[in-house]
Amino acid sequence: MKPIRLAIIGATGMVGQTTLAVLHEWNVPLAELKLYASAASTGKTMPMGHVNLPVHSLTDDIRADFAILALSAELSKDWAHKLNARGMKVIDHSSAFRMNSDVPLVIPEINADTITSKTQLVANPNCSASVILMALAPLDQTFGLKRVIIATYQSVSGAGIAACDELKDQTAGILSDPRVFPHRIAGNLFPEIGYLDATQYTGEETKISQEIQKILRRPGLHVSATAVRVPVEVGHSAAVSVELSRDASINEIQAALQSFPGLVCDGQDYSTPMQISGAQDVHVGRVRIDPQNKNWLHFWVVGDNTRKGAASNAIQILQHWASL
Repeated sequence: MKPIRLAIIGATGMVGQTTLAVLHEWNVPLAELKLYASAASTGKTMPMGHVNLPVHSLTDDIRADFAILALSAELSKDWAHKLNARGMKVIDHSSAFRMNSDVPLVIPEINADTITSKTQLVANPNCSASVILMALAPLDQTFGLKRVIIATYQSVSGAGIAACDELKDQTAGILSDPRVFPHRIAGNLFPEIGYLDATQYTGEETKISQEIQKILRRPGLHVSATAVRVPVEVGHSAAVSVELSRDASINEIQAALQSFPGLVCDGQDYSTPMQISGAQDVHVGRVRIDPQNKNWLHFWVVGDNTRKGAASNAIQILQHWASL
């Protein structure tokens, strides 16, 4: 890709910080990089390698070729359209546009073809959905999926820097009562991420199901998720059960998983959140065929939610889009 002008809006949060780390590690060619955040952050600096970059106030005079938004859904709804109107192409981390039929929701290894040179706005997927989809995609492509049942084990970093601080403070005995979460998180877990709707599914569970269907281009695929918050700082995990459309041997299944870019197959072994923290690849393990029904497959999948689940997936989108 040729050097581009890039703006990161919401640069001081966890996603913004990780984005800067990925840009530096991957040596992404940039003609200009500017960081923006709320007025409270104006004048701060953010490290990128050995350079400290100033943070600018979020105003209407932003100029760039591409912008990455790490904002709330409500702010993204406003800013994405403003930036598009100024000729900028926008990658949005929030849930604001993910289910819009005219907005590509992209994991480059799976559906980069949904982005064209005329695309103006691309949505980055939910962090758990991104990790899980890296294992689902090769299975669907090779064997076909009929049903997907998921239980996620999501780290506190998915809720931002304040949530990480809450876990640390509770673990150290500095804080006992919850501030960010509905319950104490240190030494605990709970199946509540997002609001409960009329179906008794949470917002997170609905996002995971709908985004899997959209990215796989399988609107009728049966997907059900239970999302659990766990006292882990970084790394989202999931126990996944899938019904395949046909019988397959364990060797066929592992071969399909091993050949998929960005996915490491641990076979009958497994990886933990601590082991994959800071890594780009997603790991799938504990791969096993159900002895009572050969069409059912069970596995464990884990990935860094701040990277493949957020920042690095957005940079992959940027690199692909800027090369068109």
